[in-house]
Amino acid sequence: DCLHNYKQAQIVGGAGTGKTFIGIKKAVRDALDGKKVLFTCCNEELAAFVQTRLCQYESITVCTYNQLMRELLGAQYDLLPTNANGNKNCFELMDQIEADKKYDSIIVDEAQDFDIDMGFAIRSLLRDEGNSSLYVFYDKNQNVFEMDFENAFAIDAPPYVLRYNIRNTGSIYKCAVERTNLGHDTVANSIVGVHPEIHNYSKPSQAIKALSLIVNRLVQKEFVSPQSIVIVSDTPYANSILAGEERIGAFDLVFKHYKDVTGTEICFKTAEEFKG
Repeated sequence: DCLHNYKQAQIVGGAGTGKTFIGIKKAVRDALDGKKVLFTCCNEELAAFVQTRLCQYESITVCTYNQLMRELLGAQYDLLPTNANGNKNCFELMDQIEADKKYDSIIVDEAQDFDIDMGFAIRSLLRDEGNSSLYVFYDKNQNVFEMDFENAFAIDAPPYVLRYNIRNTGSIYKCAVERTNLGHDTVANSIVGVHPEIHNYSKPSQAIKALSLIVNRLVQKEFVSPQSIVIVSDTPYANSILAGEERIGAFDLVFKHYKDVTGTEICFKTAEEFKG
């Protein structure tokens, strides 16, 4: 509501402060106003999650940046050179995009994953530079790919700041801050909750057994849905302690989109895949 009269804005906030939630709300409001809307990010898992929330709105397109460029540029996309960041240089071809493929409203989530060429390319997809909506959400503390969009989105006003963590309990937030030394400017949730458990093991077999017991306890005794459990790793599966394992407890270990996990499966994701 505060941003209702601002057509173009940057919104910055730590993990759990509601950036994606606000982006979804903005997309819905603009769609109900008859606008053609794009919600984009770099993370496939995040795009798939947002799509489940917006799939009933025909005027909203939800896709990753790479999916969007491949759709717009066709075969040309695969032939484009990559820059020093490992991303395709798409901006120079944006003048080929027809007006009916542009958008009245664009929401960019996890914008810290975008470099300057990507930012320019997104900006060029606005149907009307001055009147179309552009909302850019980001958190520099989550810039795990070390990108910098600089001023590519051409929004000169300083960003609005989200300070209150509305997703995590106070204990989870405090633990994360203590272990990463990041996120000090975010206000913790007043719901304290159970303190996170941290365990160290000297052998992979010990960790696998502990994980299996935790998963079985959560599902069988605490009635948590398997679809609500994700094993997040800082290394790919092949290099992780679970390498070669096909099951965790009573469940199959899978690597599909989080939204597609069934009641007999537990999802494994790297931190980069699940971020956002």
